[in-house]
Amino acid sequence: LQILNLAYNHLRGLGAKRIGAGLFRNKKLEKLNLEWNGFGDEDVVSELSKALPPSNLTYLNLAHNRLRLKGASILALCLEVGTNIREL
Repeated sequence: LQILNLAYNHLRGLGAKRIGAGLFRNKKLEKLNLEWNGFGDEDVVSELSKALPPSNLTYLNLAHNRLRLKGASILALCLEVGTNIREL
């Protein structure tokens, strides 16, 4: 699996966290679209921040979710450490 589109699925809470956990284990995924799910900072950002550095993701779409300054800051720090992300 190299491309996964989970847009418009209303992933929140535990479901959103499991996406991050699954990403940590999947080293082949290159594109992940999570737009329009409505998750917030606490739902997925912490899991994504753990999974991004070792992943092969080059594209990550988080548009139209409820990410705020806290979530954006966590993601920015994660991206600064070093990832393969070329399009966010």
